Amino acid sequence: MALRVAVPLLSAEEGLHREATLLDRVRTTAISGGVVFWRSQKALSVPRVVESRQHFGAIRAAMAKAGWPVVVRATGGDVLPLTPGLLNIGLCFAHPGSSAFGIAEAYKLLCEPLIEVLGAWGIAAVCGRTPGALCDGEYNLVVEGRKLAGTAQRWRHAADGSGRMAILAEATIFGDDDLRVQVAAAEEFYRLSGMVAGLKVDRHVTLAELLPGPYAELGGSGLLEAMAAEIAQAFRRRFGWPACVPSD
Repeated sequence: MALRVAVPLLSAEEGLHREATLLDRVRTTAISGGVVFWRSQKALSVPRVVESRQHFGAIRAAMAKAGWPVVVRATGGDVLPLTPGLLNIGLCFAHPGSSAFGIAEAYKLLCEPLIEVLGAWGIAAVCGRTPGALCDGEYNLVVEGRKLAGTAQRWRHAADGSGRMAILAEATIFGDDDLRVQVAAAEEFYRLSGMVAGLKVDRHVTLAELLPGPYAELGGSGLLEAMAAEIAQAFRRRFGWPACVPSD
């Protein structure tokens, strides 16, 4: 039976809160794992380390005035503009603490099902860096040299003292937005911070650009919900959860 997956439009704060809540449920052993999908109202997501930059308060106020409220997230990475056309995925799972399992292995558990689903849609994606892309990282999902999705992680020790780890692995897939808008917002944040961004719009690609035919015709939230449903199925096959998507 196909999963029915809602991809609600939330404030960035609420979306990140839902991911954190799911991670805490795994940390306290209430559940073994799960995944949340969401779309975000317009916001600029930044890692916590950015708060220490000089004049952060003034920069935050200027970006909010320009229509980009700044939200601080717990995971790493760099500045990432969020809009309703992006699909945010928060995958949480538990793993026994061991030196043989690290960041790379956790990214593998996140990225392999995503690559599988994209492949079924005719999109050949791989993991890798994309210089000039927003929030570039080693585990971007890349299609022919252009970034389609970014990823991040957060780890926490389980509450039972067992040494078990609760892991939040995030992905953000570019859906059908005009990415020139996101790049311009990030560049303005960097400019206000006295930094040179070096971003290039042509180092990114969206699902809508890659999907001719019936999937592309879905458009907007319909496209993201169709993608989320297939990703949820792939995670359920990988992890064996009886119910992959927690209810809101």
